[in-house]
Amino acid sequence: MNPLFPPALRTPPARIERWLVVAVWLVCAALPAAPAASERAARIVSLNPSLSAIVLALGEGERLVGVDDYSAQQFAEVAALPRVGGLFNPSLEGVVALEPDLVALGIAVEAFDNHTYDEVIENIERLGALTGARQAAAARVAAIRGARERVEGAVASLPPRARTHADPPRIAMVLQRDPLFVVGGGNFIDTMLSIVGVQNIAAAYREAYPRVSLEWLVARSPEWIVDLSPEATKPSADALAFWRQWPHVAAVKHERLVALDPALISLPGPALDESLLLLARTFWGEALEARLAEAAP
Repeated sequence: MNPLFPPALRTPPARIERWLVVAVWLVCAALPAAPAASERAARIVSLNPSLSAIVLALGEGERLVGVDDYSAQQFAEVAALPRVGGLFNPSLEGVVALEPDLVALGIAVEAFDNHTYDEVIENIERLGALTGARQAAAARVAAIRGARERVEGAVASLPPRARTHADPPRIAMVLQRDPLFVVGGGNFIDTMLSIVGVQNIAAAYREAYPRVSLEWLVARSPEWIVDLSPEATKPSADALAFWRQWPHVAAVKHERLVALDPALISLPGPALDESLLLLARTFWGEALEARLAEAAP
């Protein structure tokens, strides 16, 4: 299951976000005011897996008293906590019953926006302040910024012979195959792709995660197809055989079809440094390793 974009979802993300605004304001209105920045939230309910991951990464998991269904499935540390429904159908009664002093939301409202790269960084810092884990949050943010500097420097220093395809390479990042959804422009994944020195063929779309046609993707013939869909991670002989139906696509012709862990790449959480390093190594391989080692802290 893709933590950013559940496989059963058949509705464009932008429309779902508009629906969620109403539900979220209902939850917020029924709860006590969030603690001030100088106070520590003692009882946190997280309704978003990326925010749950941040709280856990900061070492403050004991403050979580309830989580959304997907967080409970994804993270063993919170599996036994009360569940308050899914991201798209949270239970107001369930949240209120837990008497939280902080509800962590990860959708496009005032609570916690987490669509862009900078917003994810800000969420780590904000949750660090709210849980009294400023030092841990600062260390996590420093690690992410350090990885970004290392990757950008290493990619910039690659010799011409390392660039065996277009410069920058054109890639398609697939979230779901049927219907076909890809990573569009302006979101944190698109930013990571730019950082590692590749070009997202769907970056011009205003939607963060647009629905496109197979004909559109084939016509643009990306040099890499990175598949984060549920089908790509199935234990089969060739989980990427689907794409070989289009042998004239550059990614197929040159065998640049990759399945990556969606829990790492598509979760706007605390592991952006790991995501950047994985993406950089995926696209540039051994040519990048020596330069990453030279830039290591």
